[in-house]
Amino acid sequence: MLFDSDTKWSCRLINVLVAIFSGSMKQDLIQSPSLPKGQNAALKAESNFVSGGSVLKLEVQILRRLANKPYVAQLIQSGKREQYCYIVMTLLGESLRHITKRLGKIFSVSTQVRIGINVLFGLKQIHDIGFIHRDIKPANMALGRFGSREYKFIHILDFGLAREYIVVGSNGKPKMRRPRQRALFRGTTRYCSVSTHERSEQGRMDDLWCLLYMLAELRGPLPWANASDKKEVYEIKSKTEIDVVLENCPVQFIKFAEHLT
Repeated sequence: MLFDSDTKWSCRLINVLVAIFSGSMKQDLIQSPSLPKGQNAALKAESNFVSGGSVLKLEVQILRRLANKPYVAQLIQSGKREQYCYIVMTLLGESLRHITKRLGKIFSVSTQVRIGINVLFGLKQIHDIGFIHRDIKPANMALGRFGSREYKFIHILDFGLAREYIVVGSNGKPKMRRPRQRALFRGTTRYCSVSTHERSEQGRMDDLWCLLYMLAELRGPLPWANASDKKEVYEIKSKTEIDVVLENCPVQFIKFAEHLT
């Protein structure tokens, strides 16, 4: 059972302190008597009547498989009520997107590389449990909670667009999921791979392309940063040589890109 319908995380125990996100789901900073004194957590809630199926159900499945693994958000509790379902997870720190906006400057190569190694390790945790993230970007990266041992490490969060690429076959053994001839677009236009624009089935490689573009942007604007729509981004992205995209990055990043092609 993915959602616990009889959980101590009753709404009457939850005092919402600060709303930090609002969209198809709502995420809040919460404090509850069920948490250790002085510790906060993040709460995501979703209506049970949304079309297209539950995103939170998928997140719970993934977070349970990622239990106790480093560099990813951790599940604390999940629950379901008549009108909605919710998950409670570790409250992380400032997102990489907010950090880049706040600092308003180009990151050093040292910082860029350390972020890259950190996120790469987190991605490996996700890939090792049979999922691809499909939306690697600065907004989905966050520092650990301030004052914790994980404070200086980047954590991956938000698995709403994730997809399982390893499934169990009829013989009971795990196997690669058969790719679709044409897939729906999933991801963020600025960071997604060229093949994602072309509606190809995504795999682990596409997560790595997102990471590469995200890291390149830490050293300067991407060539398509000012493009106005998805089609224009695709045209620029597909025609721009990778050494131009990575011109402000260490030469080893070219090897990274060559490995992906």
